[in-house]
Amino acid sequence: INNAAKDGFHTNDKFMISRTAEHAPVINITATNDGIDCGKGEVIIDAGKTSITSGGEAIKAVYEAAEPDPLIVPKATINGGYIEFTTTGDKSSGIKTNGEFAQNGGIVHGTVKGNGSKVINCDKNVTFNNGKVTGLCEGTVLNDTTSAGGIKCEGNFTLNSGTISMKCSGKGAKGLNCKIAMIKGGEVTLLSEAENFNGAHGDRKSVAVDADNLIVTGGRTILSAYSYAVSTTNANLTNGALHAISQN
Repeated sequence: INNAAKDGFHTNDKFMISRTAEHAPVINITATNDGIDCGKGEVIIDAGKTSITSGGEAIKAVYEAAEPDPLIVPKATINGGYIEFTTTGDKSSGIKTNGEFAQNGGIVHGTVKGNGSKVINCDKNVTFNNGKVTGLCEGTVLNDTTSAGGIKCEGNFTLNSGTISMKCSGKGAKGLNCKIAMIKGGEVTLLSEAENFNGAHGDRKSVAVDADNLIVTGGRTILSAYSYAVSTTNANLTNGALHAISQN
């Protein structure tokens, strides 16, 4: 799909990429707005190679209604395949859902370039059971007013297995922002770079992990930020390895 005036794909109930007996699909999307937009259901990617360049969200599973149907549960799930995306709009996200996000396999590589943009933006829980994700989030130091970030979820973040690498820049950039961050296995590397904090009113510090609670029971965690490697109320470290560096 070349130069879609709005969305590359726009569907209601479900968008799925799966494997046939002969081959896995190859999908290339260039869109002014969203690459894949599923308005009333779920996005599932099991296989293939998907490449998206979009002005808005690359992959979107967001359900909004004045009187929401309780039977409609939006979510995004990646079970396999290779997904790469680049978004350029302010406050745009690589993967956006107001439900749950889970990755059980496959490889995700994303770049988001707008101010306030997020690689993964989820209103509920984010869970990694396997697979690999690498993300580059490029906000600006002077003008990013909403904090660019790698992974933002309003619920809990859980890493059971797999590999996550995020590098974020811009004022107030955050590698991971969630309620509870639970790292049980796998490896996560979060770099948050922004050197302009000067204590002025409204200014924000760059943070690798910003969570109410950080629980590490396994795996390997590598954190580096200009201001705070970890900003949390409670930290519980019982196993695994954690390396934290503050550049300021």
